[in-house]
Amino acid sequence: MKKLLVLSVLFVSTLSYGQRQMAEALKTDDVALLNQNINESNKNNCLEIKGSEYNLLSIAIKIDSKKVFKALISNHSVDLDKVCEDKTPLMYAIKYGREDMVSELLSAGANLDKKSRKGKTAIYYAEKYDQKYILKILNGFNR
Repeated sequence: MKKLLVLSVLFVSTLSYGQRQMAEALKTDDVALLNQNINESNKNNCLEIKGSEYNLLSIAIKIDSKKVFKALISNHSVDLDKVCEDKTPLMYAIKYGREDMVSELLSAGANLDKKSRKGKTAIYYAEKYDQKYILKILNGFNR
């Protein structure tokens, strides 16, 4: 636990001011702070966090930042199918069991058939993580 805390502090200390502000926006689900720090050049970047890559949308999904998640889709037109760490945001939403976010991503135009670098699909992840209700959502979605 102590090592994890030191790594987290080290990660945050190596970020630029804007990146720290973005991390704070995600952590506190603060859309105003997000809006002050997001731009065309950073909105779809893959960021390394503790050895794994995530984009802003995937981080919002992972930490359940609902307001930031909605703002990224509605106001900032982020890439819904951006692959970081071999998963799209839809695949992350499935992994973490975020049923509402899965539905919102699909409604916003996320590609249900997009494959990861390893050839895996959203349905594969729903089965892998035993997300039965999400699997029903995916199977019922009109492509």
